[in-house]
Amino acid sequence: MFRRLLVVFTLAAAGAGCALDLPSAEYAEALIRETDDMGGREDPAAARYLALAERELGRARILAEAGDVAGARGWARRAAADADVARMLAIGASVRAAARRSEDDAEAIDRDLSGRAP
Repeated sequence: MFRRLLVVFTLAAAGAGCALDLPSAEYAEALIRETDDMGGREDPAAARYLALAERELGRARILAEAGDVAGARGWARRAAADADVARMLAIGASVRAAARRSEDDAEAIDRDLSGRAP
């Protein structure tokens, strides 16, 4: 059992490391697209972080065009971090909405069963 967990954690860490090997700007762009596709702009908190990530990615592009590689990389990393926060917030909003729907469905079923005679 312990060996399986160790293998799983090792593979997960290796996978996370691969994601970090992507160029920061491409990684940030991918996170922004993913968050946008999953409805990140519908949640106000996620939308704020998504807009922030887009602005930071814009700064990274400007600095890259100006030849400031280190500055561009730093802004791209900030963009990726904020896009990741937006993605997590969007996931949380989606989970909360699904939980509310499940709770509403359960209450409706309970009302239906309560109205029937045994």
